[in-house]
Order: sequence, then structure tokens, then C-alpha cells
Amino acid sequence: MSDRSVIEKIRQFTRFYAHFFGLYNNNFLESKFSLTEARVIFELGRNKKNTAKELAENLKIDPGYLSRIIKSFEKEGYLIRKQCTKDARKHYLQLTSSGRKIRAKLDKSTNLQIENILEDLSEETKRILCNKMNEIEFILKNKIDEEYDRRL
Repeated sequence: MSDRSVIEKIRQFTRFYAHFFGLYNNNFLESKFSLTEARVIFELGRNKKNTAKELAENLKIDPGYLSRIIKSFEKEGYLIRKQCTKDARKHYLQLTSSGRKIRAKLDKSTNLQIENILEDLSEETKRILCNKMNEIEFILKNKIDEEYDRRL
């Protein structure tokens, strides 16, 4: 298979995937958040000790863009910054009660979306789907990490 064919197939698949899950929409799962903003909320709720730098590295997003999201979330009351007791230069980002409620709602919507997709699939088809997703992730994960590390 030529590189050109592989490139076209990957592009076709990513367009299909993004369209299928509604990732082109400005409002992720009919919320007021973009996909990136929803990912930031998810990560903030997953780990209690996030710094902006760590969050940008983990999500592989531009630190300036993340800074604007953080400022917006602070203004809306979704997150607070807490100063590290050991290093005054370091601040941890934490979801507020409002932020945790939003995260729970986004999680519920995401799970419902996936449940609806899976409802008509056989157990064998679900197993095949999971195996194929694992294969794609395995093949691409190291490449993605290497590319991001080079950009830093």
C-alpha cells in the first residue's frame, strides 16, 4: 500500500470519526463547551493536582490557548487556582463545585452517546470494535508522543 493511499485512508477515517461523534460542532454534546474545553474539564476532574503546564503537556494543546480557557473558567466560577505550599510559583488548578457538576453532566452525556451507539451491536462486534481501537491506539501512540516532544 502506498503512502499516498494510507494518507487518504487516514484522512477519510478521521473525517468520518469527527463527523460521527459531532466533533465539528462548536458545542460539544449540545453543551456550551468546545471539545477542547470539555477535555480540560475532564482532566481537571480526573487529577486533583494539575498545573497549567502539566495540563497543556497532557492534553497536547497550546499553553496560550489553555491560559485563555483557564481564565474563562475562573471567571465563570468553574475552577480555582490554589498555591502550592512548597513552591509559591506553582499553582494547582481545581474544579469548583460548579465545575464538578458540569464535568458530571458532560460525562453522563458522553456515556449516553456511546450507549446509544452500542445498543444495536452484538457482543462480538463490540469486542472487535474494542480490539481495533486498541490496535490503532497502540500503533499511533508512540508517534504522537514523539511528535509533541519534538515541538516543545
